[in-house]
Amino acid sequence: MNEKLKFSVFWYYWLMSVISVVMIISICMIIMPNLTIKGFSLLIYLQSNTIESSFSSNAVKYIELTHAVLGAVMFGWSILLLLILVGPFRKGNLESWYYMTISIVAWFVSDTLFSLSKGFWQNAILNSFLFILLIMPLLAVRKEFIRN
Repeated sequence: MNEKLKFSVFWYYWLMSVISVVMIISICMIIMPNLTIKGFSLLIYLQSNTIESSFSSNAVKYIELTHAVLGAVMFGWSILLLLILVGPFRKGNLESWYYMTISIVAWFVSDTLFSLSKGFWQNAILNSFLFILLIMPLLAVRKEFIRN
């Protein structure tokens, strides 16, 4: 850690852990599409087989594709967040704090508002949980970045 930056190592590793879990989930969305379908079906419909039993096989394949693409985008975003975290963020670069925070807020607001507008409040709750896990450490260390 930067000698000038005295923020808690706890929050640094908290962020690293949450981002790493998002990366793992993202990879699972790509390589385990059946598990992803069951997981989202359980989240949205409270039954793990609703998507597979309610849609045609072509529609299910398309849903698998969209989940895999979403997983790939999330994986890329997670890698970028992790690179910012272990590089400029760790060195106390104020802009890196803004980059991470703005990226996370932009994801949360856009994804959550769309989910709510389409009636998928369950995804909004999932988003809120992840948002809290990501934003909490950023808010906790903000003063340290401003002081530098």
